[in-house]
Amino acid sequence: MRLWDLGTRAMHHDESLHAYYAWNLYSGNGYEHNPMMHGPFQMEATAAIFFPFGDSDYTARLLYAVAGIALVGLPYFFRGRLGNLGALFVSVLLAFSPAMLYFSRFARNDILMAVWTLGLVVCMWRYIDEGKNRYLYVATALLALAFATKETAYIVTATLGLYLILAVAVRNWPAIRQGITIGEVSPPVAVVRILVGAWSVLARGLTLTGVSRPAAFLVLLITLTLPLWAAIASVFQDSPLLSWSGLVLAGHGGSTGTIGAPTRGGVVIAALVVLVLLWISSVAGFRWNRLVWGRCMIIFYVVWGLLYSTFFTNMAGIGSGAWQSLGYWLVQQGEARGGQPWYYYFVITSVYEFLPLLIAVVGSVYYIGRRDSFGRFLVFWAAITFIIYSMASEKMPWLLVNMTLPLIVLSGKFLGDIAGGIQWSQVGYRSFASFAAIGVVGVLLVLTMRTGWNVSYRNGDTPVEMMVYTQTSPDIVRLFRHVEEAAGDAFGDEDIAVPITIDGTSGFAWPWAWYLRDYTRVAYPSYDGAPLQSAPDASVLLVHANNQPEAGALPADRFTEGIRIKHRWWFPEVYRGLTMSKLLGGIADPTAWRSAIDYFLFRKLAIPLGSEDIYVYFSPDFSSGFSPSS
Repeated sequence: MRLWDLGTRAMHHDESLHAYYAWNLYSGNGYEHNPMMHGPFQMEATAAIFFPFGDSDYTARLLYAVAGIALVGLPYFFRGRLGNLGALFVSVLLAFSPAMLYFSRFARNDILMAVWTLGLVVCMWRYIDEGKNRYLYVATALLALAFATKETAYIVTATLGLYLILAVAVRNWPAIRQGITIGEVSPPVAVVRILVGAWSVLARGLTLTGVSRPAAFLVLLITLTLPLWAAIASVFQDSPLLSWSGLVLAGHGGSTGTIGAPTRGGVVIAALVVLVLLWISSVAGFRWNRLVWGRCMIIFYVVWGLLYSTFFTNMAGIGSGAWQSLGYWLVQQGEARGGQPWYYYFVITSVYEFLPLLIAVVGSVYYIGRRDSFGRFLVFWAAITFIIYSMASEKMPWLLVNMTLPLIVLSGKFLGDIAGGIQWSQVGYRSFASFAAIGVVGVLLVLTMRTGWNVSYRNGDTPVEMMVYTQTSPDIVRLFRHVEEAAGDAFGDEDIAVPITIDGTSGFAWPWAWYLRDYTRVAYPSYDGAPLQSAPDASVLLVHANNQPEAGALPADRFTEGIRIKHRWWFPEVYRGLTMSKLLGGIADPTAWRSAIDYFLFRKLAIPLGSEDIYVYFSPDFSSGFSPSS
């Protein structure tokens, strides 16, 4: 499912970026960490894949497909908590999940983060259950890989850390609330005594010796990652606290410096903050367990440092990884990329991940009412993750992977418990209800498989799918194949020397920079604001549709008539402007129900897809015969 026909779909803009910079590294041109493309791991790992298997659309996506396969296998190591049936259900849901399947075949790092995240959760609970240090070492390596993959690692760490804080607080609640008898003290006195009790417990815990296993894992999370949170200090640069100083701790681009990076005096402050947090984390870690934490520190910073320095070929990556990784995305939050409404994930989850969403809602009610710490953790993980991503200003379909993962684990655990509790020899009311529920799940699983098939194989680069979002048109792949064939006919063995000019307006250089990586005579001028003055020396000319009037005067003896094709196209976002009154009105509107069902089952849209187009011109001596799909 992950590997079949992996290279056919048109390369998305982001995919082509990741593949191109991986190819640069593979070709010996190195790689410098740029937080705009997140962590360096995916470029470095893809470059490593290129060495034995070559560079192609297929191999550019191979890392992610392998990660998707590994993700399906991970629940095997979680059987102690999920149960055998639960682990099997989780694996089945991961295998057929539309989001997990589609983004296992997509060159973005979200599926990698799903592997690291589930691995961390497995290690956390196996350490809590068994207390073996090897789980701390594996968790440390996974944590380093996560922070070298994508900045959502901060969200994962904060989510797990918050749960462990609550777990430790509950464990110590009797000591915290001692001296308080309900009805005998006033609320203000009770609050003061709670604070005193909390401080007493915290003071004892600061020795960090003999702490519980949840507290030990919490110490590990905090101390290893604390220096990487240093860029949070940049939020004060525009506050009354620091605005008078003119310090730039995280630039906004342009005259304010590189986005997310400090400048001049800000560099000194940033370095001091990182060093102070590193010292604090080291002191705390050695207090907890000198030997174990020392090993974990070595594992974490060796893995993290090798990846961010691209194996010592880009030492500046250490600094950008320690500060700019977080600083860049703190600055970018104001951009609200995607510009989606607050309910975006409710819509897209109900369209694609309706099965785990429905089961997780029922399972949450089930576990909240039971004394099941693991079940409550799964509810917490799923709920907090969904809330955080819904609150974040940037909302994109690939982030659905992060929310789907805990929903699936919760759903699989719940299904395992329900199926395992059926008394097959005695069909009573509860057994019958459980059996009927499993039947409903089976029907929804078939619908899920159909949805996953359509989005991954049938409509993979056609944005009738919300999950496809904005995508390179398949016309671009057809054009590239035509250019390859025609160049071979016209130029023979020197076909990579065919002259090609591509209007770079609106980022149209991508995905061409990837597709034409081996061509030696490619130019990417921008005709936006700089009209085409004369016919370029090119056998193939591509001009953005907005700039086509200037290209319309191209001499007929130099170029054939332009052919308009879609360069990128997108889902029309029919869900925008939804209000509670519209939603309630739609419940009683048969037309609204018909439209919703038509889209849910058949992806029928009443509004045409949006697109940004380009004109392609060929020189007369260049082989013709190209025609777009529509």
